Amino acid sequence: MSILSYPVRSKHGDASYRGNCAGQVYTHLFDESRCHSFLDATMGSGTGVEVALERGLKASGADLRSDPYMERVATRMRGLGAVVRTGFDSARDSLVDAFGQHDLVFAHFPYGSMLKYSDDPRCLSQMGDEEDCFAAMQAATLNMREATAVGGYYAVLLGDLRRKGVLTSFHAELLCRLPRKELRAVNIKMQHNTTSGRQQYGHIRFGPIDTEYLMVLERTPAGRYVTLAALHTQETMRSRSTWKTTVRSALQRLGGEASLSSLYAAVYENAPQQVQGNAHWQAKVRQVLQLARDTDFTSDARGFWRLAS
Repeated sequence: MSILSYPVRSKHGDASYRGNCAGQVYTHLFDESRCHSFLDATMGSGTGVEVALERGLKASGADLRSDPYMERVATRMRGLGAVVRTGFDSARDSLVDAFGQHDLVFAHFPYGSMLKYSDDPRCLSQMGDEEDCFAAMQAATLNMREATAVGGYYAVLLGDLRRKGVLTSFHAELLCRLPRKELRAVNIKMQHNTTSGRQQYGHIRFGPIDTEYLMVLERTPAGRYVTLAALHTQETMRSRSTWKTTVRSALQRLGGEASLSSLYAAVYENAPQQVQGNAHWQAKVRQVLQLARDTDFTSDARGFWRLAS
């Protein structure tokens, strides 16, 4: 099942808690993963922990908040048999040291500053800079991976945010920062009975956002440093591919062949953000041409390049 839709939420957790996840999402994860132990790295109102305990699973939960509401949730979950820690930062504090390894580790991160969950500057909802938010999400998810037993699963539920006409795709950004060879599923989850869904926004091109994305990855035997090296390779290849696309596009605009100086000018005009973000962008263009020589580009004379046939 690749599309999840639960118009009527289950009895679990606190339905009034903003951003609360329906209990059926956890049931779906438990059924598919066949896990015996569960850790919720962003426990919130405790829905996931409650469902896990009801199914007889070993359950643990963590949350950055430690306010009176969260302490009441923690007390209730502990009373049901869960191991719970509040004031716990899943992006910085070691989940595996605090809870050990589990068959399934889950997080439902805040969608940036859409909803303010805490005044703590470490909270994702307090990070005004999107890059800081993306980096924290990646750190937390890799931390979750360390707390996942080999052969187990770690999963993240994320939505997107549209503000002033600009769409921020949190799930896409996070997927780019995770080990792609461990990805097993991306389920589309429909949102029902949301506060935003009851509001009138006037005309919105391409419609309001009414979906979330459940990303499931499997922990493979690769160690932490092997994974970090693979992520570095992914990022390098992605950057190289992006630059190759930019250079190819510029050369196409120039009729398929051009002098190096003309190519520089076309790249500068067509990709100003890439250029401004790299002080040595001209050297990058030359590197791309050389690395893809004979496959994508060719040169018959010094300083003159054309698309390879």
